[in-house]
Amino acid sequence: MNSDLKPENFLISSDGHLKLTDFGLSKNIFPDQKNWKDTLKKLSREEFNKKKHFTLVGTPNYMSPEILSKKGYDNSVDFWSLGCILYELLSGIPPFSGEEIEETLRNIIFYTKTLVPPTTEEDEEIIEEDAWDLITTLLDVPLKEEPDVFLQNLKLHPFFEDIDFENIRESTPPFIPQLENEMDISYFDTTYFEDFDGELKTVITNFKTPKSFSKKEINNKFVGFTFRRFDK
Repeated sequence: MNSDLKPENFLISSDGHLKLTDFGLSKNIFPDQKNWKDTLKKLSREEFNKKKHFTLVGTPNYMSPEILSKKGYDNSVDFWSLGCILYELLSGIPPFSGEEIEETLRNIIFYTKTLVPPTTEEDEEIIEEDAWDLITTLLDVPLKEEPDVFLQNLKLHPFFEDIDFENIRESTPPFIPQLENEMDISYFDTTYFEDFDGELKTVITNFKTPKSFSKKEINNKFVGFTFRRFDK
């Protein structure tokens, strides 16, 4: 369970495929079990519900009403976040965004009344029918099916008609970044780096090609990021 899916955590790799980043708020409902997938399949819904989480985490624009209810939630909250992200990608704004955080959270709690299709100034709908149906399917809590069943049925949605999920990694993405080398950051908004000091700023301003980096620098090229292995 990711718990904090949002647009800025999806990056496009050098081959054009998406990579998910930032697992700082992710949760494993079976942290001590190596074969947790097999265990999950054997659990009844009642047993699974006992493993729900109650921590208030996430980014307001993409938080599920289940998280805000404080009654417990499971990995289905990630589907809600995906619905919010899809809405934003197709319209330019998050579906429940308010002028203040309190307004945003209130819009989420009363989503059955506040979720409406975005329109232009001429009242023309921005999102096509199949896409809107997918969004409302994702933004419907609680799920009517088990999360794994819901995911499999989701892949059959008309919106994904041309997507071959079984061979998606072998497909050619619609956009492939043209990079100078592995350290090329030209696709990032430069304003993102203006407030950074120290080592990260030095890497950006004193740009070097991979060949001029030492082995230690190459192994630590994601300066400012940390990675923890919980099995060590």
